[in-house]
Amino acid sequence: MIQHILRKAIAFMIVFTLVFGIVPWQDIRSYAYDPDNYFINEVVVTKIYAEGGYTVRNTIVTIVGNHLKDINAGTITGAAYNAFTRRTHNLESIQEFVVDGGIVGNAILVGNVYIPIDQQELPTISGVDKRSVRLGSDSLTIRGSFLQKMRDFPTEYTAYYENSLGGGGQIIIPPATFDNNTQVTIPSLNGVAGLQDIVFRKRNTIQVDFDNNTLPRPRNVTVTIQNTYQRQFRLIDSITVDNLVMSPNRGQPGDTITFTATNGLDNYDVFFVKNLTDVYTNDNKGRNTSNITYIDENINGTIVRKQVLTTQVPDFKLGVIEKGEYFVVLTNRIPPGANPNDEINKQLVLGTAPNYEKFTIIDAEQKIKVFSIHPNRGPDTGSKAELVGTYFGTLNIPEFIPRDSVRKVGTLANSDDTVLEITYGDEEHQGINVGTYKGYTVTSAKRTMRVVIGGIARFARKTVPNPEDPFEYSFTRDMDKVSIITPSVSDAETNPIKDVIVETETTLKLEGFPNNVVIRDRAELRNAYTYIASKVTPTITSVTPEKIHFTMSAANVFELSEDRMIAINGSNFFVHKYTREDGTEEIRYPIVEIGRDLRFNKNSNLADSNPNIQLKVLNSSGLEVDGSVGNEIGNTILIIMPKEETKVFQLGKTFVRVINPVRNSDAEGFFRQQNDIVEFTTTIDPPIIENVEPNIVTVEGGQDIVVTGSNFQEGARVFINGQEVVGVTREISQQGNKHLLKFKAPRGQEGTTQLQVMNRDGGIAVIGFTYVRSFNKDPVINNFSPNRGGNGTLVVVNGDNFLRPDPTTVVTTGIGIHRLIGTRILLDNREINSYNRVGNNIVLRGYAAPVGENIEKYKLLYKENNRVMAAEYAHSVILRENGRFYVIEVDTRGDIVLSDG
Repeated sequence: MIQHILRKAIAFMIVFTLVFGIVPWQDIRSYAYDPDNYFINEVVVTKIYAEGGYTVRNTIVTIVGNHLKDINAGTITGAAYNAFTRRTHNLESIQEFVVDGGIVGNAILVGNVYIPIDQQELPTISGVDKRSVRLGSDSLTIRGSFLQKMRDFPTEYTAYYENSLGGGGQIIIPPATFDNNTQVTIPSLNGVAGLQDIVFRKRNTIQVDFDNNTLPRPRNVTVTIQNTYQRQFRLIDSITVDNLVMSPNRGQPGDTITFTATNGLDNYDVFFVKNLTDVYTNDNKGRNTSNITYIDENINGTIVRKQVLTTQVPDFKLGVIEKGEYFVVLTNRIPPGANPNDEINKQLVLGTAPNYEKFTIIDAEQKIKVFSIHPNRGPDTGSKAELVGTYFGTLNIPEFIPRDSVRKVGTLANSDDTVLEITYGDEEHQGINVGTYKGYTVTSAKRTMRVVIGGIARFARKTVPNPEDPFEYSFTRDMDKVSIITPSVSDAETNPIKDVIVETETTLKLEGFPNNVVIRDRAELRNAYTYIASKVTPTITSVTPEKIHFTMSAANVFELSEDRMIAINGSNFFVHKYTREDGTEEIRYPIVEIGRDLRFNKNSNLADSNPNIQLKVLNSSGLEVDGSVGNEIGNTILIIMPKEETKVFQLGKTFVRVINPVRNSDAEGFFRQQNDIVEFTTTIDPPIIENVEPNIVTVEGGQDIVVTGSNFQEGARVFINGQEVVGVTREISQQGNKHLLKFKAPRGQEGTTQLQVMNRDGGIAVIGFTYVRSFNKDPVINNFSPNRGGNGTLVVVNGDNFLRPDPTTVVTTGIGIHRLIGTRILLDNREINSYNRVGNNIVLRGYAAPVGENIEKYKLLYKENNRVMAAEYAHSVILRENGRFYVIEVDTRGDIVLSDG
């Protein structure tokens, strides 16, 4: 063990000897405080005042000299010696200490030497008249004490200001400026924009004996004492805005304020401060401040483009944002997350000094409000509506006590009824005394009101003219109502929903005061009114079928061989129903042009119209658009082109144009044209349809359909109701002489339409196809008797869910005739009844008894045993009178009933 310790000791000694021999000890100097050699050249005592305040936050003591490292320092006050313990710099040549507050006495002890600190009569600041100073134009007034020292002793006292971030250097304030001990004004300040510190400095030289043999005795020491007032004011670039208006100028936290101007408005931030000396913070900064936008406003017939900036009143915060008046200040935009007080370098206080315009935060009970507008939708050409709310015309200014309750409602001159003017007080006292405001006599009290709904509305006049009281309104303590004519707007198609905005401006003229009291209020009902576009732009995506087959009737003249259905697919196909001034109802449809030769116009009031043409518009659900409110826009136009009126003079591809109507007008509106979307063709070998089985299906579709015919080419397509059918297969009949097209019936709308078969070359064949609404239950056959017989055998079928004839139908075409007939019976797939058929349609025919027969036996009703009886065929008879249908029914008691359904 001893040997082990001995070996370690010997090793340590060897290492120590080696290291000691390597280190250049002769070159190392000691930097510790040397009482025999240290000296001081300068002592600086800097009192730092709180930002924007006048209380000493801390004091910095800086000592410059040599041999000072680790030296002790402190101050001597009347109470005791206080050592400086917060050392921030500890170098041979510089020592610096931070002392909380202003605890520095009349001397400081550095090492073993006392340095006198003469703080008597050092100039101080107690306040400034403003916190924002416009560069090159504004003055700044400083209040304080011993200010005249700067003028009387310019070599000892100095005053300057500098940018708080250090840019631009020190700007000396001329000594001559300090001509008063307690208040001085610095004219026209310049410098680097931003927050500025003010520094008052006193500097003199004293002699100090350092009591050593290496220095002259005594030695000169410069003592500097300075008061640094941080961020006392802000140098700002001016913001110049022309015709700046703030509306409203009172409201509540969260309310939107709009600033408009004709020039100079930019993407500024907005602050609300109780005093212009307040610090700018995020608490008094407007919320959700917008970027500027532009509006065009009609002022006395002249369109003026205005800049618009909006902000929201900051949230309530006790001591910052609460009930009361606030200066409104526009500044440069503050970067996100930054301290506003550090960033502001541009500023504009609303109004003109000294009567700056202020924003007043009020109670909710004083606010103007819009409750509703009725109707809440109307044409974009303008229509009448009524606004309901509070304080449109009823006063909401508690400080104003009117002399009486008289008011006169008119319109502002040259406003074209867009500005309502309300004058308070009887005519006798106008200009003299109509009330008091905060105890002062009011000689005139007027309010203007305007309404903005996408544009400026006009106020509606009474139906029966009344020159003394021309407008429709009602102002009461509980509710205010006013009628307006909404403005015409041009963006209803793309931006139909608008806010309803009511703005009022109340002007009180006070006796003996040069400036009026102006109170602006603003109420907004968001997304409250919908403009219905009077002009809707259609779109065209496709035409089905995209080929129209013609036959040549003469040289360069091509006609249809039969009526032909075509569908134009797209969007915004507009149908409009309205009532004319004479009380008649009018329905306006889109006009369709196909090429230069075909124009289909169902409207009844134009020279080229054809109101009898079969044209209808369907919505996305396949339902017909009838032009009523909420049912005006469709995406498919179905046209049956009549063969007699459809002629073209040139084959090939051509355009389709859809022209929408204009709301409440006979005029043609917006149109859309799609070129080369349809083709006129001809062929000598078109397809032929012989039969469709079944040709009547339910609207739900899904039935198996077989189209039988000839010349159905490979790739033949099927269209029903203008839309192509998918899943079509082509087969050859078992006999080999017929073509079959098979598919599932698509869903459809009730009624008769066209089934079209089109070959690749455009050749086409057409046949009727009917959709019906089912009874919800299939017919059921319980028994059939007799189950055998010959021609003319009377057969009785018993079962359920049989439908009787329905006389409520109003048409006898398509599904209408089938409603009149009711349930039909087929035997071996053939009708047991015979019908008057014209082509593929069943047509009613007037009944006439056979010639030469005994007419008595053919009477529909006859008398037997003093009782009226119905003929056996009565159930097959349809009676018609004035466009209505009737059927004859016999009830269980044998009574005959004439029924219209």
